[in-house]
Amino acid sequence: MHANEPCVALYERAAKAMPASPSTNRMLVDPNMLTILKNGCADLNYLLV
Repeated sequence: MHANEPCVALYERAAKAMPASPSTNRMLVDPNMLTILKNGCADLNYLLV
């Protein structure tokens, strides 16, 4: 799912390494997210619809 690149899977033991809450929270329909979504899709060779 990541364009044949290495990926990481975190399990329960890694829970303390994750922040308690996200640093930001935006809806996918937020216009400010469009560039981020386009770039992510381009990196993964996905189609953004």
